[in-house]
Amino acid sequence: MKAFNFWGIYTSCGAEESTFFPEKKMLSKRAKQEDLKEQARLLEEWNKRMPLPIQSKVFSSKDLPFEPEDDFFAYNEMDYSERRKMIKNSMKIVTRDDNSAHLKAHRLVKSTVKKDAQLAKKWKFQLVDDPDRIAKMFRVLGQRSMISQNREKALNNDTDQDETVPENILKYLPTYRSPKERILLMKNLTFNKKNPIPVYCDLPFDKLDNVNIPNALLFDYTDINFVDQFKEPNLTRALDMSNEGNNIIRCNCHEVVNGSGETVPCYENASCKCFQVNHAMRVFQEKRNNCSYTEFSTFKPILFTGTHSHFYRHVGFACSELCGCRGNCTNNALLLPNKRLFPIEVFRNNEILGFGLRTLSMIPAGTPVMEFTGEIVGEQLSPSTHWDNGDYAYQISYRDDEQLRNLIKKLNFTPEYQQLLVKLSQKKYFIDPKVQGNIGRMACHSCASNLEWVRVFQKSLSPAHVHLLTIDYGASYTKQRFQSTCMCGSFACLNGPDAPTYSKAMTLKLSMCHKTLYDAQIKEWRQVIKPTSDVPEIIEISEKS
Repeated sequence: MKAFNFWGIYTSCGAEESTFFPEKKMLSKRAKQEDLKEQARLLEEWNKRMPLPIQSKVFSSKDLPFEPEDDFFAYNEMDYSERRKMIKNSMKIVTRDDNSAHLKAHRLVKSTVKKDAQLAKKWKFQLVDDPDRIAKMFRVLGQRSMISQNREKALNNDTDQDETVPENILKYLPTYRSPKERILLMKNLTFNKKNPIPVYCDLPFDKLDNVNIPNALLFDYTDINFVDQFKEPNLTRALDMSNEGNNIIRCNCHEVVNGSGETVPCYENASCKCFQVNHAMRVFQEKRNNCSYTEFSTFKPILFTGTHSHFYRHVGFACSELCGCRGNCTNNALLLPNKRLFPIEVFRNNEILGFGLRTLSMIPAGTPVMEFTGEIVGEQLSPSTHWDNGDYAYQISYRDDEQLRNLIKKLNFTPEYQQLLVKLSQKKYFIDPKVQGNIGRMACHSCASNLEWVRVFQKSLSPAHVHLLTIDYGASYTKQRFQSTCMCGSFACLNGPDAPTYSKAMTLKLSMCHKTLYDAQIKEWRQVIKPTSDVPEIIEISEKS
């Protein structure tokens, strides 16, 4: 989906322009019609002599399914003031019960899975029920909380065995309960009928006549990343070169007809070129204490077993639409988020924090939720140089990535392309969603985060081939922007009322806090979706979780 405008840029016509577009004179109605036909003929003749239009934006992947809402084209022609006026004219007060909304969303997920030929055969809506995996999952969450508190060094000497959970932990239950009356600002932020995302204002004192529509809501929506070739000529060149011969990474181990619903086994298939790269990326991970590797496949949960440089060490490679499998295989971690399986809404309940996201259904641990999209830009726009968009952008590459450079040198790329990739890998790149992006830009920071972000490459290995899945700001972002101002409201927040207690807790205690809150949420969720006389059985879930 490209929800924003881009225009072809043509070479200047120069002095010859007047030959084809002479000065207009007063003409009769019939003469005007003949003149228009002649102008069209001359324009067509001129265009044949001109090079193809140069589009400033180059997209790095195919569009996702898109069916425009009625107002889509009009909205995208508007400036911010006109968009703000349009939203104000259409917003309304709605009444909704959260429990009913959650039940409806869960039914929708189950129904979608049942109707989708791939998901119905290969994917189950179920929570992680393996005790060992559960223990590792909460251990990682506890360690991540310590990192968010800027206590990463303390992890190396963490021998504390205190697992006592403070009695007040349940007051930090992270489930957001919306007010019964809400202001519906936008019925569908995406203007895509196939991906409806409503936007609500839950500020306690806002009414229809005084609600504020900030610029943060008026961005152009896009589901895919893009590069501006005039800003990033080398990255654009890499995209062009990646389509040549062996520079493109795709497999032909299977053939799938689009729309057939077939899912073929590319994952753990030694003859699949994409899986070979995916498997080679496992060595990026620092394997500790006999832990298994984090796997990047289509239907298995992506679960971390450690937190050390998790973003740069946990990397995957996915099959794409250019493969024989068309990406309909077991080696595509992007397949689930592209299904847009889980209903999501945008809301604003704190004027300082801005907009946030919540899902209306339970999402099993390790499930890819969404992609973070926007413009891919280079380090000349680094947040450290007072870049205005720095609060929205996320870094997707780093100079010290020797593991990636070693992999690039081992693959059968052309020497020129390999040299360019090595050069690009030594530069910082960011995804900037401030002007053009998606809902990933609205995911809020939390010192007790329940989402992580990971990189998945597709088609090749330039920064333009990176997909950023799920989201978490990471320790460096927290230290730079939230050290004294964080308002996330989690139990682990250094600015929270119980910071003296939780800022001294070590991994085991923090892990147990996460588990206690998780168990409470699961219990609450089961109460909402439990089968009744008019509700069929809608979930299979192990009591072990």
